[in-house]
Amino acid sequence: MENSCKQNFYRQGEIIIKPLDLMSGDPFVNAMTDENSYYRGKLRQIKSGIIREGEVSGHFHTIDTTDGELYELNGKLYLKSGGHGTKLTHDEHATINIKPNLYEIYIQREYDELGDRRVID
Repeated sequence: MENSCKQNFYRQGEIIIKPLDLMSGDPFVNAMTDENSYYRGKLRQIKSGIIREGEVSGHFHTIDTTDGELYELNGKLYLKSGGHGTKLTHDEHATINIKPNLYEIYIQREYDELGDRRVID
């Protein structure tokens, strides 16, 4: 299942997008829902919408910033998908429509006898 959404998890190649529980106490949820949050000042918006560039292909996994906002907080990537949802695109994968919500973005890792590393795209 290369491109999929199962129980609102999304996957495109090595990119995994997981919805956040709005009651979880996650720092990103706190920053987006509380104007006075300590974390709000720590957010760094990634205006390009680029999640990751493929090391081999040079293609980008990109969020459409018309309807979505990409952020970095405490070394993690997050997505705020707007009222109509947003699109995740890549030249070698099908476009994925992501429902409105707050999400954490993971980059899949692979393991072998030498240790772990990010999957090379």
